[in-house]
Amino acid sequence: MYKVNIFEMNKQWWEFTLSNPDKVRPIHTAIYFRAIEQCNILGWQKKFGLPTYMTMQYIGISSHKSYFKAFNELIKWGFIKLIKKSVNHHNANIVSLVFLTLLDTSLSNKVDTSLDTLLGDIKVPYLGHYNKTINTNKTNKTNKEEILKMTGKSIEEVLQSDFSIEDKHKILTIRMMRVSNYNLNDKEKYKSCLNTVKKRYLNTNLL
Repeated sequence: MYKVNIFEMNKQWWEFTLSNPDKVRPIHTAIYFRAIEQCNILGWQKKFGLPTYMTMQYIGISSHKSYFKAFNELIKWGFIKLIKKSVNHHNANIVSLVFLTLLDTSLSNKVDTSLDTLLGDIKVPYLGHYNKTINTNKTNKTNKEEILKMTGKSIEEVLQSDFSIEDKHKILTIRMMRVSNYNLNDKEKYKSCLNTVKKRYLNTNLL
């Protein structure tokens, strides 16, 4: 048995679906949460069997093609790791749940280097200055650290923070890129995510 934070697993999934509405379908959600429940039933084992036929019965689908397409996409997106593939649909695939939560220290360490580079490079046009009145290196560092810290907060916390609308959009954009596992130095991806964030949150009452 290993330590599991079911609330963070739930949050990581819904943040991923919010960031990728063009990818995620109800079948993905059904399979993923059935896998979580199966892991729970088995005492939160690191590796466990996920029977294809039984899972299909639980989520109410009859098409093996649809099931395996969605199942393989969950693996591709990194939410499920396939340990051992079943020989047929009567046997269970041996899988493991992968925790991608933004609060995971290992993940944060992997991405913060890129974020630090992005936020520290004032020549990058699409990021610009987070605060145009900043002139000293010390203030720049403090502001950058605050921005980095906020990228690990929930969407609600970001929206309710004291940051400007422009900064909130940038923070939410970085969060979206992290959840979607995009390269943080990809300018085109950043612009695309920023446009999505602006459309989604520009008129919210929380801003």
